[in-house]
Order: sequence, then structure tokens, then C-alpha cells
Amino acid sequence: GMVKEGKVTSLDLIDECEARWKATEKFINATPIPCFDLARYKAAELLKSENFRKNIESSNSGGYLFGLPVVVKDTLAVEGVRFTEGSQVYRDRIASYSDPVVEVLERNGAIVIGKSNTSEFAAGSNTFNNVFGTTYNPFQTAKTAG
Repeated sequence: GMVKEGKVTSLDLIDECEARWKATEKFINATPIPCFDLARYKAAELLKSENFRKNIESSNSGGYLFGLPVVVKDTLAVEGVRFTEGSQVYRDRIASYSDPVVEVLERNGAIVIGKSNTSEFAAGSNTFNNVFGTTYNPFQTAKTAG
């Protein structure tokens, strides 16, 4: 796509994602843990990487996400980012490591821009917890996202 062709960079995409997050998060509460600054740092490092350029040019399977911004659930650790699992017990915890799923995503070119809300320990049917509150349906904000 446009990233592979060099028409936009992952830094451009992160800026667009942050603008959209700022415009909508107060109504939806879907991504209460943003990490745009860390994402920009990682994207800049990725863009400087010789392997990244080679992977884009050859469409090699390594790096196939090409700097794509992603959000991961707050049940996955991202090193240096708040990691609550939706629980008051962990409300101030900062991850000292990244979950293997996050490592695989990042190794393949994904850039984590934030963490999405979750029920406490992902053990509920609605996205609500006592740390961040309720996540609302973006199409009908009077309802929860489920």
C-alpha cells in the first residue's frame, strides 16, 4: 500500500491515529492507555532500520506489517507502558517486559500506539473496569461496546 510505496510513513499514520484518538476518546473510552510518543520513537527507529527497507522492497515476510500502527488489549504487556489488566490492584503498574504476542507484532513491523480497555482480567462480558470505566459503542454511545 501507501506505506510500502513510500507515500506515507508510519509516523504520518501515528499522527492521524492520534488526531482521531483526541477527537473521539472522550466519547468512547476505547483506548485509555495511549503511547504515541513511544510509538513515534519506535517508528523512527524502524524507519532507520536497513532490514525494514529491505523487507519493504522485497515484500519479505519479515516486517510484513510495514510500520502499521496497532492497538493491543490492556491484557498484554508492552515494555515501558502502563499495564493494568483493568484492575485496581495494578492501576499504576508499568510493564518491564513485552508479552510474546507484542514482540511478534513488533518484530514484524507493527507499532503499538496504545492499549485498549478491558473488563478486569478480561473476565467479563462488558468492557468495564474500576480503573478506566466503560467503553462505549462508537456508533451509539448510549450503549456499551460489549
